[in-house]
Amino acid sequence: MSSPQRAPPSPLQDGEHMPYRRGQDISESELEDQNPNISLPVDFEHFLHVGAQNLGDVNVLCRDQQKAFEEVVARRTRRLPQPPQSPMIDDKRTNKPTPRMPATAPATPRAMSRQSSSSSQQSGRSAPRTPSSRLLRTILRSDTPSKRRGKEDTRQHVQEAIESIEQGRLQRLSELLESDSVDANACDADGHTLLDLAVMLNQIGCVKLLQLYGGVETEAYVDPKVRERRLEVLLRAKQIALGKILDDIKAGARNLYQEHEESRVICERSVSLYRKWHKVYRSAGKPAAPRNVRLSTSAPDAITVHISDVLDHGGAVVTRYKVLWSNSPSFEDAEHIFIPAVVSDFTLTQLPQGKPCFVRVASCNMTGVGPAVQSTPPFLVPSSWREVDNTPSRIEPLHRELASIEEQLAGEGLLLDTLPLPKKNQKFGHSLKLTKPTKRGLYFAACVFDRNDRNSVLAHGSTLPCVLVDEHIGTQDVAAIVQFLQMLSFSWRFSRFMSLLSGDVHSLHTRRRAAEAVAAIQHAVGAVNLGVVYFQPLVEECGATTIVACSGVARADVKTNLTWTSSSALKDNSNLLGALSSMVEYGRGCLDPLQPGLYLASVFPHSTVNGLRISTRKSSPNLPPCHRLRAHNHVSKDEWTFLRKAETNGTTTHDRSGTATHGSELAQRILETGPKLLQESRVDETSALKYRLYTPEVIELNASTSLLVVVPDEDYSLDTKAVAVAESRQHITLAAKSLELLMWQRFQPVLTQQYARLWLSASSQVIALQFALRKALGPQAKEIDGILSVAQRALERLDNAWHKARFFSDVVRWCKDSAKTQSFVTLGDLKKRVRVRPEAPERRPSTTEKKSKRNSSLRLATDTQGKGLLTVFAQSRDDETALVRHKVYVPHTTAASRVTKTLIEEMQLPADNSDAYALFLVSASGEKKRVPDGCRPLLMQSQWEDEDSKLVLITR
Repeated sequence: MSSPQRAPPSPLQDGEHMPYRRGQDISESELEDQNPNISLPVDFEHFLHVGAQNLGDVNVLCRDQQKAFEEVVARRTRRLPQPPQSPMIDDKRTNKPTPRMPATAPATPRAMSRQSSSSSQQSGRSAPRTPSSRLLRTILRSDTPSKRRGKEDTRQHVQEAIESIEQGRLQRLSELLESDSVDANACDADGHTLLDLAVMLNQIGCVKLLQLYGGVETEAYVDPKVRERRLEVLLRAKQIALGKILDDIKAGARNLYQEHEESRVICERSVSLYRKWHKVYRSAGKPAAPRNVRLSTSAPDAITVHISDVLDHGGAVVTRYKVLWSNSPSFEDAEHIFIPAVVSDFTLTQLPQGKPCFVRVASCNMTGVGPAVQSTPPFLVPSSWREVDNTPSRIEPLHRELASIEEQLAGEGLLLDTLPLPKKNQKFGHSLKLTKPTKRGLYFAACVFDRNDRNSVLAHGSTLPCVLVDEHIGTQDVAAIVQFLQMLSFSWRFSRFMSLLSGDVHSLHTRRRAAEAVAAIQHAVGAVNLGVVYFQPLVEECGATTIVACSGVARADVKTNLTWTSSSALKDNSNLLGALSSMVEYGRGCLDPLQPGLYLASVFPHSTVNGLRISTRKSSPNLPPCHRLRAHNHVSKDEWTFLRKAETNGTTTHDRSGTATHGSELAQRILETGPKLLQESRVDETSALKYRLYTPEVIELNASTSLLVVVPDEDYSLDTKAVAVAESRQHITLAAKSLELLMWQRFQPVLTQQYARLWLSASSQVIALQFALRKALGPQAKEIDGILSVAQRALERLDNAWHKARFFSDVVRWCKDSAKTQSFVTLGDLKKRVRVRPEAPERRPSTTEKKSKRNSSLRLATDTQGKGLLTVFAQSRDDETALVRHKVYVPHTTAASRVTKTLIEEMQLPADNSDAYALFLVSASGEKKRVPDGCRPLLMQSQWEDEDSKLVLITR
């Protein structure tokens, strides 16, 4: 049965029948547009506010609405009421999802009429707060239910974080911040950040934790009067609002009791916050200055300020440091910046070079800024060690030369990786099968180990995955293939381009076979990156020679038909499996991360029949033995001048003071670190003082890591005695070029990959073109000869560029020359020049400062993501008396108990009783002290390193 048609609603003339009384006032106001051809926007929200007066004529008005509306929009000065900002949902349907407005076709006058009529009927028979109007407003909102739920969850988490700060629940606040449930800079209803609340309540632990997660304090609150005035204004405004609600209730207003209760709770919270802050503010005083402020030159135009802890907080937590710097000793026109108190190292950048920079630092709490302390040394001159002799960089010319060579090869079409590849099944002539090195020939194998379990390797049956490269190959050809595979290891994907080379020459054919073997191993292990090539081929009794690639992978990332097997289960009596543990250690050492900074390295050169060789550690084969001197790698002109004993002509008194003070600090660190470093190579302390410092240059490996090098004196330099001194079970000797390539791969991976690509393309093309030139005649031979000369010049330029970039040959050459001229500086000479100044005694904190001292260890020892590298030592499984160093990335909030569990999982220790393991702090004298389970080891690591203590995992 069809429903009767309703007549269109007529315009209402009586304002009393409007859903909103304000509609009549608007229609009669002077500011309203009275043009009859102008209709208000067709929008439900608009009609709900304006009323039903214009709805009867909507079919006529909507046709010319847009054009007419644009004509008068500039004259319209009134604003319609804003739509509701919070979702309005029916009280009886709060547990049901709110329906969304379905997608509709383009608006037409008829469709708009139906929508308008429906809205008019709803608005005519519904009060403003009925469920239908709430539902209509909810539908018109663009927010979806999922978004609203997300916003509601965020508000709940922020409220929970505020309650955690008020109640001092540090663990719950840490959980909310660590899970990203709440932003560290979230604000309450008054616009106070979480850090503002923690400071006003003097919650020291919450303040440090929020600052570690990037929480900031309101900038204007540096002035305590600003904070006081704002708190008073906010409190007074809430009290006035509460009083108005009470007056309305007394006057007979209804439905205000819930609003009154909410306003009362907010007002009481503000009163409580103000009283707690006022109590701390009145009893606190200005904080003392930081205990010690030291300066170091971190770049040619930058100085790093190292700030120690504050012993006296003045009764209120120190939240900021005020760093002042100026080029004048009187600090005229000084600049300043406020930094969080958890930042222990801050870098001043874009400083004028050649001018002294004076620095002072003051502490700041809620009462204001305390007295400033002068830095040690009082000033530094931003400079670089290159200014002494105008030493050029090795890296920048190499970049430019490689770019020029690549352009030259690409112009002749000699770059293999720019040529189109053949079909997948035609890359090589035939596929190779996995086998065992049981007969004479050259083999290629892969030692793929699990990064999280050093005893698990990928195995093919009872041996490692291995492929035969060539049955008949000579000793010289083996050396050439080793060099070829080492270059290929810098870019393993380049192996597939070897199929583009054609020719019957033996060396080119062997390269193709080696590339085919690499492709077969890549397919077998399910990975393209095979890691690094083991430093020496393994020769069996049967005459088989095996070249091994060592790589570490995560077991979950590898999809292969091979099986993960324990290394102890592979009991074959071959030399390949006999060196399995050494290969795993070699590959793992190349993967271990290295913290940036300035290092002191020892170089033991050995002159052999096969060329120059350098001694290095098995645990870190792609770097000479080294110890870290400091966190930043830059060496200033003053430090370099002091180390080289150069005269400073024309310098001022301030310059000489800065040189002597700051240069001696670096020399002191070298004297402390050098004997420990050389002791690992079995060099006694007396002989260590005869070792010389390589002073021609600082070896800059990349933008954040540099080396200072010490070499043997004339009694040991290039002598067979050095072999007996440097070699041990923990050391190996590598060819100088191989070690240097591994170093470049570690610190300049893009540069090394580019060099390898160019070398592989140029050398392979030279071999192929030489073979083609022998068979060509006439004009074709001339053309091939021209291309061949281009490839040969490119290969020669590569060798020259590499010769200029490598530094081991320069170090050895300097060893010979300096021994003849006696122009060198030994560690003993540095010891004579360094004047060790006694450190000022530390102030004892008073009894009221115990709480602030306990939290002073919360210093920034992490990266910007809140994570860092924690070094832990554990007992070796092979030698119970030896300690093995393990490095693990953990958040700064991770407690010692959680670090212990993480180490148990990564080291595959028996986990039946995790309480059987504990972390102990072992001092240099051997004294042991257990680390509490609630301690945050990463935050304390810098302090432990200063105390020369090690974190050791010990079985209780």
